[in-house]
This record gives sequence, structure tokens and C-alpha cells, in this order.
Amino acid sequence: MTPPRPLGQRRLIVVGGGVIGVEYACVLAPLGVRVIIVEKPPRLLEFADTEMVEALETAAFNGLNRLN
Repeated sequence: MTPPRPLGQRRLIVVGGGVIGVEYACVLAPLGVRVIIVEKPPRLLEFADTEMVEALETAAFNGLNRLN
């Protein structure tokens, strides 16, 4: 007997790269969901430290697609 397939979609578009949008992306990307973040400013979490955001993008969002 084959294991049941997980429910839900395999792709997600998040509008906005603020705290909530990044949180959803961090939770769902490791579960195999292809996450696309649409953000107007040039980087995510505009208010946060640049080095922290770069480390987060490298570690948590390997393969993440961003549309500016």
C-alpha cells in the first residue's frame, strides 16, 4: 500500500516580504512547497539588518524565487 499524498498545493505566491510573508515562506519551503515572494523593495525585511537578511536568504531560501 502506498503512503497517502500530502494535501494542499505544491506552489505558493506570497505578496510582501515582511515578517508574515517571510515566516510563511520559511515554514513551507522546507516542506517541499515552491515559494515565490513578490516584493516591491529591493530586499526582504527592509527594516532588518542587511547581514541578517542575507544570511536568512542563503540558509532558509535556497531555491527561492523573488519578484521585485
